[in-house]
Amino acid sequence: NGMSSDEPDGTPGQFRVLGKPWRDPKVTKFLGVFDAAYVRLRAPPGQAVTRGPMPGRRVTTNAMSKEGPAVRGLPVNVYDASWYARRTALEKQELQVDAIHSLAIDAQFLR
Repeated sequence: NGMSSDEPDGTPGQFRVLGKPWRDPKVTKFLGVFDAAYVRLRAPPGQAVTRGPMPGRRVTTNAMSKEGPAVRGLPVNVYDASWYARRTALEKQELQVDAIHSLAIDAQFLR
């Protein structure tokens, strides 16, 4: 019931990333960078794996989660534009959207 959802896909240790009807698809890609970074931090090349179980592999799909309402208070560009446009004035007010925020990721982080 938040920004991301996943479900087992039948392969042990692997999960399907589920989109949210209200979330802009580019946010799924943005969040995927953090999933990959976490795996890299847990198992850095040439170093011992840190303690604890490794996170499951998250595979992006076109599947959508039907669970839960939209998260409130996010930047307006996080919401799917067509979904947001269909909201009533009251629904938009209740979402308490924030100003546009950049979803750019510094190239140094992607190395």
